[in-house]
Amino acid sequence: MHDTEGPDLRILQTGIIYIMKYLSQTGISRAIFAIFLLMPFAISAQSSKNYNTNPPDWVKAMDNPNTNYFKAIKEYEKFWKNHQKPENEEVLMTQGVEQVKKHIRTLSKREIRQQREQDYYRYQCKRFENWMRENKPYVQDDGRILSPEERLKLWEKSQKERQ
Repeated sequence: MHDTEGPDLRILQTGIIYIMKYLSQTGISRAIFAIFLLMPFAISAQSSKNYNTNPPDWVKAMDNPNTNYFKAIKEYEKFWKNHQKPENEEVLMTQGVEQVKKHIRTLSKREIRQQREQDYYRYQCKRFENWMRENKPYVQDDGRILSPEERLKLWEKSQKERQ
């Protein structure tokens, strides 16, 4: 599940709602003023680049049952030629909890966004590598992956042959 809005946008929207309720009680002219005052902030919060809203093709490929296995791997490798692959959790887990908490407290908002993006890609990398491993036995010569129904038939056939 992808979080397309983010907590910052929800906080901004909630704040606008409370301000509008307050201003509606005090007069319409203030409300109109507040709308024009807050509009640039709302627009910039919505238009900020979000890595979740348009994931790379290799991330989309995992959720597409008609994906070509070889094309998905090619997209994955092509993506990481131009991006720095995030560290695995194992590397991060060697740090103490207090050390990590202390480090997080020193991060700027920009660095926190970068950290969230790294976390997102770390998760997607692990997910893709699991996807590759799980689907490899069912890949046909043309890169097509057997459907669940085809896999079931293959399993049933192997069970009959064992008897």
